[in-house]
Amino acid sequence: MKLSAGGKIMNRYLKNLYRLMLLMCLFVLICSVKVYAATANISVSSSNIGAGEEGTVTFTVSSDTNVGTFDLRITYDPSVIEYVSGADLGGNGLVQVLNSDLGQTTSVSKDVVFRGIKEGVSDITVQLASSSVLDMGAMAMDLAGGTGSVTVGNSVAPSSDNKLTSLQITAVDADGNHQEIQFEPAFSPDVTEYKTEVGENIKKLTIAASVSDASSTTKVSGAKLVSGDNVTTVSVTAADGSVNEYKIYTVKAGGEQNSEEAADTPADAGLAPVPEDLSPVFSNKTGKYVIQNFDTVGCPEGFTPFGFQFEDRTIAALSGFNNNVVMICLADDEAGTNAAFFVYNQSREDFSLYNRYTSENYYVMLTPESDVKIPDGMEETTVQINGIDTKAWQGGSIATGSKDYLVYAVDAGGNIGFYIYNSESGIFTAYSESASSSTPSVASSDSKSDELQKKIDDEMIIRIEIIVCFVILCIILIVYIGFLLYKIKKLSPDEETEVNNVVMPAVKQPQKELKLDLAMKANEVRTEDLANDVQNILDNDESLKETDAASVSENVNSDESQKNNDGEKKEVSLEDTSMELGIVFVDVEDNDK
Repeated sequence: MKLSAGGKIMNRYLKNLYRLMLLMCLFVLICSVKVYAATANISVSSSNIGAGEEGTVTFTVSSDTNVGTFDLRITYDPSVIEYVSGADLGGNGLVQVLNSDLGQTTSVSKDVVFRGIKEGVSDITVQLASSSVLDMGAMAMDLAGGTGSVTVGNSVAPSSDNKLTSLQITAVDADGNHQEIQFEPAFSPDVTEYKTEVGENIKKLTIAASVSDASSTTKVSGAKLVSGDNVTTVSVTAADGSVNEYKIYTVKAGGEQNSEEAADTPADAGLAPVPEDLSPVFSNKTGKYVIQNFDTVGCPEGFTPFGFQFEDRTIAALSGFNNNVVMICLADDEAGTNAAFFVYNQSREDFSLYNRYTSENYYVMLTPESDVKIPDGMEETTVQINGIDTKAWQGGSIATGSKDYLVYAVDAGGNIGFYIYNSESGIFTAYSESASSSTPSVASSDSKSDELQKKIDDEMIIRIEIIVCFVILCIILIVYIGFLLYKIKKLSPDEETEVNNVVMPAVKQPQKELKLDLAMKANEVRTEDLANDVQNILDNDESLKETDAASVSENVNSDESQKNNDGEKKEVSLEDTSMELGIVFVDVEDNDK
């Protein structure tokens, strides 16, 4: 069956419509691959350890596609286990594990070390709602899985190792400058007594010591120096409770100690005894009462009562953190109303509310002594720690308005100094002004997390742009499809012409009329001549038939069929296409008659 020109046009439109529909389906498939994210499966291994032992938990992120960067927020029970190492941020029940290595792999693993505290089970859970994993195209992936556990069983026999592996002594002068000093003999774990000498401007010693066994602890006493002989003791307590003491005998130049040094420093570098009378006494400096009987208010862990010279009298105070922190209990009245402990800064003669923060280590917030220099570029502000407004600083190497603050505190080892406190994670990091710009810290970890978040935001923008482009293309396709349907509707199937059933317009040829005016030519035309003329006319008529038939066939193949005035199709045969030949014979009156 052959189609007319109208049929060919409709067929072409249908082909174009089919191609556009196919293109639209392919585009939908491509966009589906982009918009719908792959799934990242997070598996967490489990571990069985004893109290005091360390165990490793492995976090594995895997997918059918290559895994890019990720940021995992992981929770655990801090009363059962404590974080040791392996994460980018850690402590106080939460660790953060980051990955920025684009290694073109479908599986990435990270190991985090925990230490058992007491018997029990701690769930290790990846917080899927606050974690994120990106593929290599920076597209966010759906997260699944993410739960393990650490079981802490009966601990092994506690270690009896109570020795040091290193000892470093630093002298601090009245201006706050630090200088390492030499001592004799050279350090050895089995040598427990050492000697050194310092100048009269040296105020105290700072001890840095490393233990042989991680489960043992150290305590430093007698770090403050007076003129003359001093004894500084480093006590190492093993896990089984056994104690080993390293003594440093220091001679400070300057002759006999003055009365102020004698008042502040107990005899033999020990603690002075508490007074016998523990009745509350009124403090003119504070306008409050000093509570001396700690049995009524409780004694904070790590502090020891001793006799302290305060406002021309000896009162019962508390000493802690290797005798570097002095606390006094103050109340509104003699009955102890609103009693609270305050850290007393002797050089400034002021008080700050006792604020102890416990994470992996524990810290007591202090106010810097008068001779402590605040790092350049720092401006004073406050930050809430344990719900208490604490003096802090920002600026310089710590961006103002960030989550990091510079605070002054003392750690469990008696080390007093500046620390970087992150208000979001609660992590304390030792501050070093010279290394603050190059040493990775909480701030650098936060910057990694911010970078991952930026990638997630960029990926969301890309997804939105893809969706918008898809919607616009769909609208264009719908409009074009409507246009094609409109064109197809105009080309009615009734207008198609089939060769086997040709519908043609009536071919009207001018009627030729042969009039033989016999009347006029009767006298001139002979019978033979008339017969020849009639035959010639008939021969010419047959030639016209053949010419007209060829013309009709050509019109059938190239033009559309036409309708008659009454709307009905009319079939025409080739014989009907011949011209009508009208031969009119005129009766001629016979004149001879």
